[in-house]
Amino acid sequence: MPILLDGKKLADAVLADVKEQIAKLPRKPKLVIFFVASGKPETDGPTQSFIAQKKKSGERLGVEIEIREFGYVGRDELGEEVQKAGGDPSIDGIIVQLPIPGLSYQDRQKVLDYIPIEKDVDLLSGQAMGQGFRHMNELVWPPIVSAVKHFFKAYGIAYKKKRIAIVARGKLVGSAIDTWFKRPDEDIGPIVITKHTERPEELLRMADIVIAGIPNAPNTITGDMVKDGVVVVDAGSFKVGGVLLGNVDFESVSKKASYITPVPGGVGPLMVAYVYKNLYELAAKKLRI
Repeated sequence: MPILLDGKKLADAVLADVKEQIAKLPRKPKLVIFFVASGKPETDGPTQSFIAQKKKSGERLGVEIEIREFGYVGRDELGEEVQKAGGDPSIDGIIVQLPIPGLSYQDRQKVLDYIPIEKDVDLLSGQAMGQGFRHMNELVWPPIVSAVKHFFKAYGIAYKKKRIAIVARGKLVGSAIDTWFKRPDEDIGPIVITKHTERPEELLRMADIVIAGIPNAPNTITGDMVKDGVVVVDAGSFKVGGVLLGNVDFESVSKKASYITPVPGGVGPLMVAYVYKNLYELAAKKLRI
């Protein structure tokens, strides 16, 4: 049996520390979350669940949370709203929840680029990515990067000089992890597997560590696709028939893995915890604490 990477337990410890630090601020930090609904329950459901998890955690910490929900909205209208929030001194952190239905990759990035770097909790703006996450003296990292780093450190998982496969295309997981590993101080050069990759199954079977975050692909990675002893971090989250599933078929992959994150209770809670760790760091700098 593999060792389960318990994100809930690690997240509780992070949140306890963040709550203590937030209590020392001169006022409650404020987080605004922009959410564009697609009108499709299979798409909106998991996203709304994740937002609800963020809201619940934030309120327990003493954070003021405002969710601004839209139906169909164009790039310019959404960008204008994000820009206004960026200029509001009462707001300390901004999240534009991905995906954004109806927008191309380029238009989505233009919206994200309206988030000032000093309020970019997810580090999704071009400015944050372009700096390789080096601003704020590296106190603030993308939540998925912080979560993976925490798992590796807490469970003593060596990752340098390992073959790492990133099976993820989006900015929240794939781009963030890839940017981290390719920094000069890491210099790992992971294999990024997308739908355009040749012989993806062969590359996946070679990997010592697999990090997955594929949109709309529940239970896609199965036991016959990975090697014995593999470390698996599953950042996927999909509700199918009322059951929350990840990208990884847990039943078959867990028979071969040495370490694996469960869904739920793995990556999700720890990412949420680091959203609030980032919010605290940004607010503390702004308020000069």
